[in-house]
Amino acid sequence: GEEECPYTMPVILEAEEAFEQPNFVEAAALYAGELAKACAQCPRDGEYRKYPKWREATLRVLQARALRRARLLPQALDVLDPVMRLLPRYKEAWLEMGKLMLELGRPDAALSSFENLLRFDRTFPGILGWIVRAKANAERGHAVLLLQQQQQQESTPHEQGAAKRMANVLWLNDEEAVEAEAAFARAGIAPPPRPLPAADHYSMLGVASEFSAEELKKAYKKMSRLTHPDKNGGSSTRFQAVSAAYGALSDEHARQAYDEGNDLKRELLSDGSEGPTFLERMRKEYFPEEFGYEPFGDPYENKRHLHEKRRQETPPAANAPDLPPGTYQGTCQGCAMLGERLLRCTHCNNGRGQRLESSISAKECSSAEWIGNHAGALTCEVRPQSSLPAPDVPSNTPSDAPPPSITGSASRPHSAEL
Repeated sequence: GEEECPYTMPVILEAEEAFEQPNFVEAAALYAGELAKACAQCPRDGEYRKYPKWREATLRVLQARALRRARLLPQALDVLDPVMRLLPRYKEAWLEMGKLMLELGRPDAALSSFENLLRFDRTFPGILGWIVRAKANAERGHAVLLLQQQQQQESTPHEQGAAKRMANVLWLNDEEAVEAEAAFARAGIAPPPRPLPAADHYSMLGVASEFSAEELKKAYKKMSRLTHPDKNGGSSTRFQAVSAAYGALSDEHARQAYDEGNDLKRELLSDGSEGPTFLERMRKEYFPEEFGYEPFGDPYENKRHLHEKRRQETPPAANAPDLPPGTYQGTCQGCAMLGERLLRCTHCNNGRGQRLESSISAKECSSAEWIGNHAGALTCEVRPQSSLPAPDVPSNTPSDAPPPSITGSASRPHSAEL
C-alpha cells in the first residue's frame, strides 16, 4: 500500500521500452544513469520527505531486474542488496530478491525472501507459486547432492575427475564463479556449493524465471552445443538432461506441472496410497485458514482412503502385450501403455503387502537401463549385461540367419527407446 511519488521519472519510460525490445543491458544502463543523478524535483519535507528513498529503491529494483534478465546475476545482487536496508518492507524488492536467489542457486534464501513478502502481504499476487518453486527446488537440490555423494563413493578416482569436469555448473568458468561468490560475500549471504549442481530445469538451461520463447530456444541451443557428447567436456547424461529440461519448459502444461512440484515423490499414507500433491501440502502449510477446522479429519483424505481400499480389493487386470522390458513385470500387474510413451501399472507390490498404482515415461530410461519396481514405484534401473542388445551381426553372417535374441525383450522394440 505504498503511495506513488508525485515526481515522474522520464527515464523509466525509455528504460521500459528498451526492456520490452528486449535489450536488458541498455535498460539497466538507463536505470543506473538516472540513479547516479540527484533528484531536484523530489520533495524532501512534509508528507513526501521519504520519496528520495522510494526513488532510489525503485530504480535499484528495476535495474536489478534488468541485470538478472541479462544473466548478470552477481551485478544484480550488488544493486539490489542495499534496498533491503533502505526500505525493509518494500514488497517488490523482496520478490525480486527471491527470484534472483532462485537463479543464483540458493532456493533456501529465495524461500526466506518470499516468506518475508508473505508476512507483509498475504494477498500478494502469485506468492504461493513462488514459495512452491523455492521449496521444490530445495528438495530437488538436496536429492541431487545425495546422489552425487553416493556416486562419488562408488566411483573410481578417474571417474570422479571426469564427473567433476562434466558436472553442470551455474557459472561456466571459474572467473564468473569467483565474481558471484564475492557478490554473495558483500551481501552477507552464504554462496551455494561449487560446482553447483543444476537441480532444476531453469538452472540447467540458464534461463530466467520469466523467460520468453526466444530466450528459451537460444539457451537450449547454447547448452546443447556445450554438453554434446562429441564436444570436449560434453556428456551424454548432461545432453539428455538439457533435452529433458527444454521439453518440460517449452510445453505450457508440463512447465506448470514442474513449477508446482509434480515431479517430486508424494508421501505414502497409512493405507499405502499417495498423499496430497506438493502444491496441496504447501497451500495447507502456508494458508491453513483456507481449510478450516476439521474435527473428524480431512474429508478428502478419508475419501482417498476409501478409494484406495476399493482399488486394493479389486483384482488387477492381466498385463497387456508388447510392454517395455524390465523386472517390474514380475511384481506389477494391470500394466498397459497409455499412448506411445507412458507405462501405467495399477498394482505394484511394495514389499509390505500393499499394491500401489504407478506410472513412468518409457523415455526416461537410457539404453543401458530398463524399468523396475522399487517399493511399489516404477523406476529406471540398470539392465543386467545379459539383457543388453547383442552386437551387430558380422558382415560374413548369412543373410537368412535369424537375428540375435534379447533375453526378456518384448515384441515391440521399446529397448531402443528407453
